[in-house]
Amino acid sequence: MSPVEGIVEQNGKPVPAAFVFFRPEKGKSSAATTDANGRYVLSSVSGEMQGAVVGSHQVTITLGISPEPVSDGKTVTNDGALKLSQYVLPEPVIVKSGGNNILLVIPSETSTSSTEPTPEK
Repeated sequence: MSPVEGIVEQNGKPVPAAFVFFRPEKGKSSAATTDANGRYVLSSVSGEMQGAVVGSHQVTITLGISPEPVSDGKTVTNDGALKLSQYVLPEPVIVKSGGNNILLVIPSETSTSSTEPTPEK
């Protein structure tokens, strides 16, 4: 295991409360949740060791977006299901022995490809 920390960004801004999951080709997976500044520090999924297995990893980032809370004046409830957005990074991330500081960038919403037909000329 090698120490891994970093920041998750989207549109140049840190992403808080994102779940970061590193899955190696061989060995135990590692995960973390970003703090208010988008920073994460990986530990094994079992929680017994900090860091990640040295080598190539498929990285998945999950964002949870809660529906708007409803207030009746006395209590605040959050009706509705949690909506999740998941991004699998297209390229593997390499964890090296020693310390690793890895910036993870989620593609912006505007950069996704459109499925609308283009007019012919």
